[in-house]
Amino acid sequence: LYLMTVGVYAPHRNGAIGTRLLRHALNEGSADTFIEDAYLHVHTPNTEAIAFYKRFGFVEDGVVQNYYKRLDPPDAAVLKLNLREWKREPLAKVRYERAAGGRDANGSEPPGE
Repeated sequence: LYLMTVGVYAPHRNGAIGTRLLRHALNEGSADTFIEDAYLHVHTPNTEAIAFYKRFGFVEDGVVQNYYKRLDPPDAAVLKLNLREWKREPLAKVRYERAAGGRDANGSEPPGE
């Protein structure tokens, strides 16, 4: 599964929209038995986006030199997530929401907390 673009207009960030978009894409991808991994590229200086994806369990899988033609630096980090592991590890799915204040994507407190 290649995630080409996941973006949320700046004034609406930190409202769980990006989390819901990404979770939906990962749920759909993990439901397909032929898809093993999710991949995406992120501009290397975009540490906020890299941290966002890492909270879902993505790991850095290399750098593509000169990936972007109109950005400086032009390099992209490749991030990878094993969807089979992600599907088996439900806590990985909520790591972002817990880090963002203990609420899930719908704004509810986690059970038992």
